[in-house]
Amino acid sequence: MRQLYLFYSKQFEFVPQAVAQIPWGHNRLIISRIKDIDKAVFYANATIENGWSRDNLEIQIDKNYFERKGNAITNFEKTLPAL
Repeated sequence: MRQLYLFYSKQFEFVPQAVAQIPWGHNRLIISRIKDIDKAVFYANATIENGWSRDNLEIQIDKNYFERKGNAITNFEKTLPAL
């Protein structure tokens, strides 16, 4: 708990909502492997959105999901109609 507090208190007065919604094991994994707070919150949100298990979260961290997200080459702008 102390490690969790020390990590997030640098930027937040309270623990971010996404962090509070994931299991303790997921939080331990995130704060032990990720040193950037914004990146840690991203992984907490992605865990909730995608329903990741702890093993899946670890795989995504190992494969740099944060860096890969949104970098896929697509043709959406050319093929999808305008809003």
